[in-house]
Amino acid sequence: MIAIVCGLLSALCWGISDWLARGISSSMGSFRAQLWSQLTGLVGLGVAVVVSGAGHEALAAGTPRAWGFTLLYAGIVGVAALVFFEAFGKGKVAVVAPIVGAYGAVSVAWSLAFGASLSLPVAVGLAIVVAGVVLASMSPDVDDGVVVDAALAARHRRGVIAAIGAAFLFGTAFFLLGREAAPAFGSLVPAMLSRLVGPVVLGTIATALGASLAPPTSVSDRLGVLGSGVLSSGAVVATGYGVQHGDVAVVAVLGSLSVVVTVLIALVVLQERLTRRQWLGVGLALLGIPLLA
Repeated sequence: MIAIVCGLLSALCWGISDWLARGISSSMGSFRAQLWSQLTGLVGLGVAVVVSGAGHEALAAGTPRAWGFTLLYAGIVGVAALVFFEAFGKGKVAVVAPIVGAYGAVSVAWSLAFGASLSLPVAVGLAIVVAGVVLASMSPDVDDGVVVDAALAARHRRGVIAAIGAAFLFGTAFFLLGREAAPAFGSLVPAMLSRLVGPVVLGTIATALGASLAPPTSVSDRLGVLGSGVLSSGAVVATGYGVQHGDVAVVAVLGSLSVVVTVLIALVVLQERLTRRQWLGVGLALLGIPLLA
């Protein structure tokens, strides 16, 4: 029962957080949106680490190898989050959300590369997800009956490319989390470290590119940053608690339903229009994701 509740709570938090990321990325830019969302989430995760005592346990039990891979995980997550915000700021939410949600396929691929076996359900899920990503990534044609401005179509294509990049980076990061970081430290400490390392990585990239990292000024942006940071942290805490007290597979499968939440919000609230091929791609990605857990 704990695994079910935590998995559903995680899906709801991630789904709404992803939708909020779209709004603040469009208005603030991906650099500023990511930075302030991560700093907001850091507060919540810091409280969870202190209350749970996970930080003390990590300092007592961590090895140089474990700390090294955990910091690598945190750095990759920092870059992945930037690309993630870029995807949601540029592309259609109903398209980019399932693509980003297919990060499990990348984790599976890394596991295979390091000698893991592939079960039939995972193999089928991997094939379905790849097919879905390809179809969802296709730009509309004249025959699709959806008129799209050329500049807007180019913007959406950049969003799709960013979504594929985010899926690869998140898949790589979560592979490292499951293989090296979580067995040593659990889920809370690596997540908090990602919120610490992420802003450093982001600040370095932003400085090199001359991008602004100014805090949000409008009320809507502040509320969006607060909501995105708190909800994403809540999802991490719910996932960690569910994994510790329940079935990992149940938490993972139910947590992947966050993609469904984000897509439904995009279709209902944003009234996004998709082509027939994109609908098919979104459907296949949603169908295949749970099989990867």
